[in-house]
Amino acid sequence: MTVNDSQLHIVTAGLPAAPLLAELHEACFDAPWDVKAMSDLLSMPGTSAFVIGPAKDIPAGFVIANCAADQADILTIGVLPDHRRSHLASRLLYFLADQLRSLGVDEVYLEVAAENGPAINLYKSCGYIEVGRRDNYYAANRSDRTAVQMKCDLNLSPASP
Repeated sequence: MTVNDSQLHIVTAGLPAAPLLAELHEACFDAPWDVKAMSDLLSMPGTSAFVIGPAKDIPAGFVIANCAADQADILTIGVLPDHRRSHLASRLLYFLADQLRSLGVDEVYLEVAAENGPAINLYKSCGYIEVGRRDNYYAANRSDRTAVQMKCDLNLSPASP
């Protein structure tokens, strides 16, 4: 599936995209997932991945989610540093929400580093609320190992703008 939103493209990313997703993840995070990890995720039943960019062949961000029954978890989402603050992440979140609604999903969950204020604010602006915290969630090499658990009720959240 491809969506063109006036110079913005969102493309479904299947198992063959594992190397690309690993490359994007490495560029976005200090604890990257390798190609095997991405392949394992994409092979799990209920997993969906999407890549976003200003053109079909210029990836700038991605999201990977897993759904089971009426709930989903965002496993990872990232936007390349040069493309941050350009609304790509919010566009991905709204697109994912629309996709999940079509599958009968009512609630989406995610974890975000407690120290990542910009991401927390992004999620709140897209309808997510804090529902808990997990101490020691991230690897020991992180300065803040606490994760904020967030949830979005897709029945209350707006559809893509």
